[in-house]
Formats: sequence, structure tokens, C-alpha cells
Amino acid sequence: MTDRSMIGWSLLIVASVIVLALIMDNRNSGRLDAQLLLGLLFLRNVGTGPITITEVTANNRQECKPKKSYSYAEQDRLEGKPAGQKAILQVGEVVSYAIPCAHLVRATVLTNVGSFEFMFD
Repeated sequence: MTDRSMIGWSLLIVASVIVLALIMDNRNSGRLDAQLLLGLLFLRNVGTGPITITEVTANNRQECKPKKSYSYAEQDRLEGKPAGQKAILQVGEVVSYAIPCAHLVRATVLTNVGSFEFMFD
């Protein structure tokens, strides 16, 4: 092998390791748990770092747009803002959304670490 091809292979290996590290970091830091109880969707951060929820949709229908009803997130308690879609959850914190539709089948949650889809019976 020439010096030039060794440098090329070395750069490829380093780039691959960096990409894998970024993918694994995102996978480990962002996890949400969802529970449905009496028409409320509860989302809990069960990951290893903070998650910002930017949008929640129900049954892929605009008329079923959930409304944040209560937040157990420290930032929201400090700012006194239960309304709105956005929520920043530290590990272990919970936010709930009121679902205006009669029956929630699918909830899609968009966050800063990716999107999550939850199915309910």
C-alpha cells in the first residue's frame, strides 16, 4: 500500500468512528415513555439527558391537536407556563397533554433528538 492510500483508509476509519459515536450518543440520550390515562397523554423523559418536545400530534389529525395541560418539568414550574406545545424535560420529568379526540390510537412526538411514535389500543 502506498502512503496516500494508508492516509485515505485512516481518514475513512476516523470518520466512521465519529459518525458511529454521534449516532450512539443520540440513541442513548433521547428516550420517552408514554402513558394514556383518562384522556391525558403523559410523556416522561427516561433518557440520559434533557429532551425538548416541540410538537405533539394525535391520530395524524389537525383537529385532534393535543394541548399541554400540566407540566412537572422544573423549567415550566419556574416560568409558570402550563399552556403551549413546547416542553423541556430533564431526566425523570413528566408533561401531560389533553387529547380532544374521543380515542387516541397514535401519538407522534417531535423532539430535539428525533421523533417518537406511540400506539395505543
